Amino acid sequence: LEALGLVFEGLVATRRGSLAQGERLLDEAMASAIGGELGVFATGVVYCRMMVACLALHDYRRAGEWTEVVERCGHTTGHEGFPGDCRTHRTVLLGKRGAWTECEREALLAIEETDTFDLPHKGAVACALGDLFLRRGEVDVAESWFVHAHEIGVDPRPGLSLVQLARGNVDAAAASLDDALEDAGLDPLARVPFLAARVEVDYVRGDVEVLRAVASELEETARIDVVAHESSAS
Repeated sequence: LEALGLVFEGLVATRRGSLAQGERLLDEAMASAIGGELGVFATGVVYCRMMVACLALHDYRRAGEWTEVVERCGHTTGHEGFPGDCRTHRTVLLGKRGAWTECEREALLAIEETDTFDLPHKGAVACALGDLFLRRGEVDVAESWFVHAHEIGVDPRPGLSLVQLARGNVDAAAASLDDALEDAGLDPLARVPFLAARVEVDYVRGDVEVLRAVASELEETARIDVVAHESSAS
């Protein structure tokens, strides 16, 4: 219970911009997990939440380092390999690092493992596969995975808008992202994937004013992270 409390408190802290505090709590929870102090289920939850926090922050270095530790400590944690929900986040990390072949293999395995019990994670993997095939230029395959994510109930609009952009439907892509960004329930980190896609769309449109506004918001979100680190250090 203590470890689960630490990891969820750390996740909330990172979403609020208190990065140094959040990372300290996440690291403390992970230390318990890899030390074999927790059961298999709790170990998986701690790793999963830590990965969620790192991926939302685009902190692929920390996510990768902890993943490598988990792989090395399978004999103490009880996790020989990664179960479907944990494999989901590892799949995203592999894609971001450019390990596309391994990413696809792990993603398809994660889809199979989460098929009957964990639709949110299955939807996240579908989006990761959509991103992967979009990078490869396989637009039709990418779209099919984004549509599959939507059917499951996971919002694929950042990726799906880029599919529309690749097909020349620039205005439709912009409208989709505008609609998504009107959601007042999105916190600053949750808005980042939509804003990143909006940059690509408005670059093609040549809409300099919107590009400036989007860049300003992204810079402000990044600035919150930096201030949080500096405040903790001082």
